Amino acid sequence: MLAGCAEKEVSKDVTPTPTPTTSTPIPTTPSLNYYGNLAEYDGKSAHLLEVLVGDIMAGGLGNIYASDGYNWVVIWFEISNVGKETFVVSENDFRVTDETGRIYDVVYCEGLVGSIYPSERREGAVVFEIPEETKILDIKYRFESGVIATWTKNLATEAYEFRPEVTIEDVELKGYVSGGEYWITEIIMTVRNDGNAPVWIGDIYLEDDGYWKLAGWADVLLNEGEEKQITVSVFVGTYEVPKMVKIADEVDGKERVIATGKVKMFSNT
Repeated sequence: MLAGCAEKEVSKDVTPTPTPTTSTPIPTTPSLNYYGNLAEYDGKSAHLLEVLVGDIMAGGLGNIYASDGYNWVVIWFEISNVGKETFVVSENDFRVTDETGRIYDVVYCEGLVGSIYPSERREGAVVFEIPEETKILDIKYRFESGVIATWTKNLATEAYEFRPEVTIEDVELKGYVSGGEYWITEIIMTVRNDGNAPVWIGDIYLEDDGYWKLAGWADVLLNEGEEKQITVSVFVGTYEVPKMVKIADEVDGKERVIATGKVKMFSNT
């Protein structure tokens, strides 16, 4: 039970009803389905709000990590004001509980909070941080009357996984030749994320005679569907012109390669 809420709860768990594909500013799914609907009615035709729960994504959010032992869970909502009075939606209206009854508050909410005027419809997402071992979630929304709507979902069978898919193109290296070595001072490359989760571009490596050398740090957030040209100032010596560039990070002491790409040209400056 949520603190400060009325004791009355209603539950809705129905067969998914497909709706047209939509997109949201944070990780998008290939197609967005909404699971049933629940309308709150306080006895006056002027006061009516419809809430639908959409797709769920769980796991590591690209390479933007939750706390140790925890996963991100992103849940999409659609909220429609089909009455004649304005509703106010707050982050505090959203909660999830796991199979042990533990309650989790919202970490981040986008596109839903604020006044919703008559005939207005909003789509947005709510982010929670929950233990990795969690299998069952009760998704809760509290209406203004105190009624709590609950949707029960199995994360193992009803959640998408986050999958960033990064490609590297048009890599140009700038530098000079001295003492029989190539000194790289700048890396320019185009990176694109075709996956469904944002990814943080950090460590950049260059291949040198079959070995990878850490060249620099990009410090760039690449959202899903986004393409950026990145310029990184570096200072690293190689025995030959590097043929490959790599973006990687470290997870639990092990390297995880995010993307590799071919060097297109070297400019002797």
